[in-house]
Amino acid sequence: MPKINSNSIGSEEVMTTSVKSNEISFTWVIHNFSAWLAQVKGNQMSFKFPSGRDDQWYLQIDPDSLKDKTHCGVYVRSTKEQGKFTARCELFLTNSAGFVFKRVQLQGNIKWNDGLGYDDFINVKTLPEKIKSDGTLLIKCKITSNAVILNELRQGSFRQLLEPRPSSLSTDLKTLFEGDQLTDVTVLIQGQRISAHKCILSARSSVFAAMFHHQLKESIEN
Repeated sequence: MPKINSNSIGSEEVMTTSVKSNEISFTWVIHNFSAWLAQVKGNQMSFKFPSGRDDQWYLQIDPDSLKDKTHCGVYVRSTKEQGKFTARCELFLTNSAGFVFKRVQLQGNIKWNDGLGYDDFINVKTLPEKIKSDGTLLIKCKITSNAVILNELRQGSFRQLLEPRPSSLSTDLKTLFEGDQLTDVTVLIQGQRISAHKCILSARSSVFAAMFHHQLKESIEN
């Protein structure tokens, strides 16, 4: 039987495949929604989001989406005008207390300028009862788009790649607590000076927390 050399060093190449998605969340808060709706004319658009990005989105409310004026349309649209994309979008209607009274999920392969949404998303007749506490309507959306498949080649055993690295937080905190390096306060107890950390003392004692918050100079005995 051949002997296995325990001192030999080997490596294994492992290919990992994952899916990375771009997730964006946005909330449009409209105070006094009924009064606002009576004043506006035509399509109303939110600010573009997320800020500072080239590929942005916006919410659009259409008060005249249906001829009978009983509903408002709500749509999620992209600022890009060309190409196609795959996206999943969740739309929520909530009141100011966070109660969700309508939720829908949309998904599909569509053109950028088509958008996602419904012509009859907001029922104008029943909405006042849903937001009667203060008249505030929140329109929330969560968009997951442009999923990308990532393939990576990594070194190491399969088990090493699956297992998380061992945590050393408890060891590090013990070293920090018992050592005197980088301490920022000295406590005098029965003539003995003890170096300590303000953050640890503040977390353990409301008295110390108040002292350090107000930057008091104290000598503590007993």
